[in-house]
Amino acid sequence: MYPPPSIHSSELRPGRGWYFFAALLATILIAVGVGGFVYGVFSAVSSIDVGQRFNAGETVTAQLKPDPRGAIFARVVTHGYAPQADCTVTGPSGQKVTLFEPSGTFSTTSAGATWREIFVIEATESGTHRIVCQSADTNAFSVGKDADVGKLFGGIFGGIASLFILPFAGIVLGVIISVVVGVKRGNHRRRLLAERFPPRY
Repeated sequence: MYPPPSIHSSELRPGRGWYFFAALLATILIAVGVGGFVYGVFSAVSSIDVGQRFNAGETVTAQLKPDPRGAIFARVVTHGYAPQADCTVTGPSGQKVTLFEPSGTFSTTSAGATWREIFVIEATESGTHRIVCQSADTNAFSVGKDADVGKLFGGIFGGIASLFILPFAGIVLGVIISVVVGVKRGNHRRRLLAERFPPRY
């Protein structure tokens, strides 16, 4: 009895290093996907800044600049409530700063209170600005950063997309590469066996 013919695995092509490459590619894409999700959520959270709190009738100072734009928020009872307020912002040079209503509705909850953006501050110079607000609807305000809704939702949805798409692509590509390598190595094994151990008739 002769031992069955065999081919050492190191002779087969493609090399087994391709399996390592497939696993490494999947791992990298999974890690990048998770990292993209964390970065997206962090970017979204960092775009929300209700800033310094102050009371109605109180004059406060804040460091503002043209970009990113500042904003005035009012504390409200519910997210859907829009309080009426009269606010004045004075720039470092003593000039009144233009205020305009935000293009959309943005409310957020911070430290147990709900804040609604009521004015965007169109600062034309950087430096210390004086802010004062009066309102019969609320007695608390804050001055922070204009809510970049596009960046907020872009960060959230981009992070979610990264979390699902990149790991899925990594796993699929890893499986495809492994299957192709396995098939090619199997074909190479059969070809070498046929060359070295031809059938005897």
